[in-house]
Amino acid sequence: VNDTTCVINTGTTLTVDGTLTINTSGSIDIQSNIVSDGKVKILTSASVKTKKVTSTNSDIIIQSTQNRVETENLTAGNSVQLDAGLNGAENSSWDILVKAPIIANKLQTNPSPDVHGNILLRAAGNISTKTVRSDGGLGAQSAKSGGIQIEAWKNGGAATEFVIGGPGINGVDGIHASKSTVGGGTNPAF
Repeated sequence: VNDTTCVINTGTTLTVDGTLTINTSGSIDIQSNIVSDGKVKILTSASVKTKKVTSTNSDIIIQSTQNRVETENLTAGNSVQLDAGLNGAENSSWDILVKAPIIANKLQTNPSPDVHGNILLRAAGNISTKTVRSDGGLGAQSAKSGGIQIEAWKNGGAATEFVIGGPGINGVDGIHASKSTVGGGTNPAF
């Protein structure tokens, strides 16, 4: 999809057999859940608002270079990346708001169990999310796990305290889960 402003409302789940790419300079408002076999890539300089986004076999990348990102549950076969306002002015406060859990590494065996997906959240302002899991939601039984990196207030400004395990405008209201049977990798040299 390439358009100035993008509104998607199918009235039901939008199912994509392959990759979904939305690239626009205008705002993006996705009012339907998305399930894609391949990568989901949403890019804009304006605001992004989505419902539940699932990439069964690949990655989810949502970037708003000069505005905020608001979404619900994100589930990826591999990795998740959210960026908000990183090209904004110094002391800008564009934020990320995720209203439900983020789960990476849902795909445990393909393309390879050696590939472990990460979660990267970066914003010019606050980052507020629910539980963040790089273990595919499987806990200690997961064959994969990856890093969880959260960078709030990247452009300077009056940062709010980042809290893990409780509600707030800057933090994780839930848990960080990255446990696996292999501790994040299968390379015997580590």
